[in-house]
Amino acid sequence: MKRLLNMSLIPQTTWFDNVRSRVSRDKWDAIRVYFMKRQCQYCGRKYGLHCHEVWRYDDTLHIQKLAGFETACFLCHSVVHFGLAELMVERGDLDMGELIKHYCRVNGCTKEDFEQDRKEAFELWEERSRCDWTIDISYLDSLNITSTREWMRVHPDEVERVKDSYSDVTTKLV
Repeated sequence: MKRLLNMSLIPQTTWFDNVRSRVSRDKWDAIRVYFMKRQCQYCGRKYGLHCHEVWRYDDTLHIQKLAGFETACFLCHSVVHFGLAELMVERGDLDMGELIKHYCRVNGCTKEDFEQDRKEAFELWEERSRCDWTIDISYLDSLNITSTREWMRVHPDEVERVKDSYSDVTTKLV
């Protein structure tokens, strides 16, 4: 069943390769300002808001294409990135019970529905993680924030910083 709030697990082969890793901090801040709404687009919360990158997957050509950005509160953003949320639970930074209740409340479903949705999300993640993906961020070309050449510049220091912050726990997922 289609849910309002879904677990959208990023294939392991593209972890840490995202808009934030490909643009400077100033450009990312400009994107956030441009797209952030005053409340979560899933549950309506008005605090703890994050700018979430929305990706579409072509499972035949293995293209992960940026489709836009949404505003998500901390809990909704944690649901979307459920694999990372599990790591946060292990570290004591998030309560799994609270996260499950939030998922069920937003989607009007049961804990059993959550468990089935989680199982399906991780099955899809495993399948997609077996492939090498091409990242397509051409969506950014339609924005008047910066030029294409600037978007395409990769910022290795930022990628390494993000990877290092989770290096001790991401190995547990593999």
